[in-house]
Amino acid sequence: MTQDSLPFPQRRSFRVVVRLHAELPTDPYDELREAAARLGLRELADALTELGVPTARLIPRTTIEPATLRARELEVREEEDRADPEDPASMEDPNDPELAVSLTQYWLVDLSGSPEAPTDVAARFEQLPGVELAYPELPVINAGGQDGAAGPTSGPSHLDRAPIGSNVRFAWEREQYGAEVQVLDVESGWLFDHEALQPLGVQLLGGVNQDGVGGFSGGHGTAALGIVAGTFVAPSGVYGIAPRAGVLAASPFNGDLPVLPLADVLTQALLSLRRGDVVLIEVAALEGGTTTKWQRPIERQVDVRAAIRLLTRSGIVVIEPAGNGDTDLDSLETASGRSPLTPGEPGYVDSGAVMVGGAFVDPSRPDAPKRWVSGDDPGVGSNFGRRVDCFSWARKVRSSGCRPWGNCKPPTSAYQSFNGTSSASAIIAGVAVLLQGLHNDAGQPLPSSRRLRRAFRDTGTGTASEADSGIGAMPDLELVAAFLGV
Repeated sequence: MTQDSLPFPQRRSFRVVVRLHAELPTDPYDELREAAARLGLRELADALTELGVPTARLIPRTTIEPATLRARELEVREEEDRADPEDPASMEDPNDPELAVSLTQYWLVDLSGSPEAPTDVAARFEQLPGVELAYPELPVINAGGQDGAAGPTSGPSHLDRAPIGSNVRFAWEREQYGAEVQVLDVESGWLFDHEALQPLGVQLLGGVNQDGVGGFSGGHGTAALGIVAGTFVAPSGVYGIAPRAGVLAASPFNGDLPVLPLADVLTQALLSLRRGDVVLIEVAALEGGTTTKWQRPIERQVDVRAAIRLLTRSGIVVIEPAGNGDTDLDSLETASGRSPLTPGEPGYVDSGAVMVGGAFVDPSRPDAPKRWVSGDDPGVGSNFGRRVDCFSWARKVRSSGCRPWGNCKPPTSAYQSFNGTSSASAIIAGVAVLLQGLHNDAGQPLPSSRRLRRAFRDTGTGTASEADSGIGAMPDLELVAAFLGV
């Protein structure tokens, strides 16, 4: 099971994303119906009038002006053109057709008050002049899983050196705890007053903290941030990997209003981030169903992939969970608005994010980590495939928070078992923060998301998973630092 980050009705598609052709001058307009009418797209304007539903920009003017957004996209594209040819990890395919696509081309059609099916509306729109792409928006839920009771404070853990863990203490022994690096956690809710998080002074950049709204608990976000940066409180606390990092949060949750598009949440967050910062995306997309078994990586949706790509091309490291649908990502078919997730195959576009799978690491058999599959919930387990770059612990990771969700008293001093690709991604995000801190200490340029990913993928810098597991390697911080020359 997992804590769903949306009320049940919103765990189904209720919006259609429309991408207009790039040559259409849409800057003056904030509503798609008006833009279509003024630009001579009569069939689209008539269809929207017939539907009579709200429309809006995917990235609204309140987030960033369209002209400013396009200028930012052009700036990072020019930076890519100047990428170091000696470092293939820093370069993009110059023939990639998506390079010229702007987030300003995307619009939303809200069908929450309409009997029309989003799939039918999208299929109709995609045939209209001026429309480049149309597809139902994928709902999101937190990417966590449940599997067993919390482990003890002491004993083997993800903090240990390979092959048990990621050797976090290598950085700690050098007095590096993540200072001067920001980490942004993107998900639905947190208990910011938990004893492990309260000293962090977490800043909420956008959206609404879901904790306490409509009966939801922020236990998931509390656990993720506890792993990344939680402050240890004796005698039973957790050891956050980078407790001196600047901690930010952003949520697609919007109180009683429809959820915010994740692409907008990420674009808005970009304005508060610096080169070298780390974004931890702790949500996954639902595709084909409404439960954990249908989780897919969030970049499966084209506009979200484009927003992630803008972050990574801006020098920001993005950590993305593979999701807990126990699915071979190489096998997913590509439909309108669904990004293929198999590198090297036709249509694949690289977002630049580090995609993280989950493993069960048995301290008695540390040489053979197995891909995590839940023992509590059949059909739930780490997704896998060529797109998955690395893995970490996805079972019985001790962290702050409350499980069963919301039932602990007092919740501000409760600790739990955190599992799935959520715990694994939080661990990798903490490792990424420490690596950026080590580069700062050495006065070296901060590595890009793609460069860190290349280091994390290398089996020579950590612990390989069991053969044919499809989740890559678990990075050892000391070995990765040597690989990066820091």
